[in-house]
Amino acid sequence: MKVISPDPEVYFETLEASLVLGDVGKTEKAHQDAIPYGITQADHDLFLDECLEACPSIFPTFVRLEKEHPTLATLLKKVTGKVHFGHVTHLEGTPNSMLLKLKQSGVLNESGNLFDFEIMSHICDVAAAAGHVKKNGSLVMTNSTFQAIMAVREAISTLKTKTPEQAVEKYLQERAQLLNIELKTKMSRSLVRLACMLRLFSPAEGQALAAVAKKLDTSVQETLANDFDTSQEVSSVTPTYVPAVFVNIYGAIDDKNEALKQILTSTLPFVLKVQRDHRQSEKFDPSLTLSFNGVAGFVKQNPSQLNAETPYYIDADGTVKVNAP
Repeated sequence: MKVISPDPEVYFETLEASLVLGDVGKTEKAHQDAIPYGITQADHDLFLDECLEACPSIFPTFVRLEKEHPTLATLLKKVTGKVHFGHVTHLEGTPNSMLLKLKQSGVLNESGNLFDFEIMSHICDVAAAAGHVKKNGSLVMTNSTFQAIMAVREAISTLKTKTPEQAVEKYLQERAQLLNIELKTKMSRSLVRLACMLRLFSPAEGQALAAVAKKLDTSVQETLANDFDTSQEVSSVTPTYVPAVFVNIYGAIDDKNEALKQILTSTLPFVLKVQRDHRQSEKFDPSLTLSFNGVAGFVKQNPSQLNAETPYYIDADGTVKVNAP
């Protein structure tokens, strides 16, 4: 806490401001206010980072903090938006797309543990998820979730001297150990990545995932190993809501082995195809964030109706939309 302020009240004011700003990019008004500054980023985390650089004055919360505690406003601006913790926790992107910006910012080399404030803000954000369902405690901040956040913190801290690839490798090793999966092949690496997206943590869950994968056709195994390994760098920003697609199927199908089979043989090939088609398109825009939020909603109601042949299109905002049969 003393990294930000020795005064608890000031610390929590700054923390509150950080949490408010973290979600402001989800509002239509904020996006409308940012248009005159040429900011049209759909991803709310990237949106916030761009706005704090170009037009922080559009946020009353930041303006108030800057007026009352200018030093803290500067610190908040310095640490906010340099990394998307959810992307790292679920390994949604590639090492550089997730961590290069943070590495190059130099924030981690500041004196003290300045970035721990951002970690604390993230912990509060996660803990408050589903607060409308249960107010007296967190449905999301389980021991496993906290373990994952601490593993992300430890991996990110290595960026002071290590590369994004090495930081991701450290986190991958931590998660593999929890699942009792040995990282000997590209296939095992891809399975651990999928487990991160599915919020799987235990050795039993890791064993179940590996057992289903072992029975897959050779072609499916090759696709999984070659196209889903975290070491595959691509020239595009991290897509959003891919884990939600997998999680919704996993939650909708009672037989978990069947759910894993569906995800590995049908859903994942669809996701990889969309991303590959997008990168190879003549209209490819590397700055456009692909959003699979609509796909996540579709599979929640139709968990077995998505595969590599399912028709889809991508709208101007980067939203992937399924043409339902």
